[in-house]
Amino acid sequence: MKKTGSGRPVRSMKSMAALFVIASGMAAPALASGPSTYQYETPPTTYAALPSYAAPDTNWSGAYVGVSLGYACCGRDRVQLAPAPPGVIGSMSEHGAFMGLHGGYDWQRGNRVIGVEGSLSFGNIGDDLTNATASSRVRISPVTEIRARAGWVNGDGLIYVTGGLALGRVAYAAGDTAVPSNIQSTFYAPGVSVGVGYERMVSANWSLRGEYGYTLYRARDLTDGTQTTRATPDYHAIRVGLSQRF
Repeated sequence: MKKTGSGRPVRSMKSMAALFVIASGMAAPALASGPSTYQYETPPTTYAALPSYAAPDTNWSGAYVGVSLGYACCGRDRVQLAPAPPGVIGSMSEHGAFMGLHGGYDWQRGNRVIGVEGSLSFGNIGDDLTNATASSRVRISPVTEIRARAGWVNGDGLIYVTGGLALGRVAYAAGDTAVPSNIQSTFYAPGVSVGVGYERMVSANWSLRGEYGYTLYRARDLTDGTQTTRATPDYHAIRVGLSQRF
């Protein structure tokens, strides 16, 4: 029998096909299972404990008492003796230091605070004026005030406005040696007092405050039977205070 030269290539192709089928069968399960999934264990994270902070006590409700120091200035009391001469002799500017006691009660609702306060102050508020032969003098002490106040809590502080009535003991003198006249009078003058301030809690039971205020007393006509004058005392004041709360 005659051999053909094409038998070996045919057998080689059959062998390659068989190897391909076997390799495909081995690869199929691996491909079907998909890529391997790895799980990573995250180590627990620990944090150092932060130091505790105690918020300041901002409860303003309740009673309080305290002391205050202040300085008054910038009053304008125009002095005129009539009938002229001398007429207008100038203006007195009441000023001077004072100290006082105060006490009151506050009610807080949310961030709003309303309250009432009374105070009693002693000092050397006054002035002297001389013009040629005419002169005048005024002193105001003590002073009693009763005021309402309303404020807004901001952190551990209280921003507030205040207003009410004042009553001051006024010693007033004016005269002219050329006439002559000598007006002297001591009286209690009612007035109004308004202000704005800031108070801050420094502990659960103590607070510090700073306040600006203006006090105007009712004018009063005075006479010695020869001449007359009109007393119009007023002043601006800055005060600081310390209060204990209950």
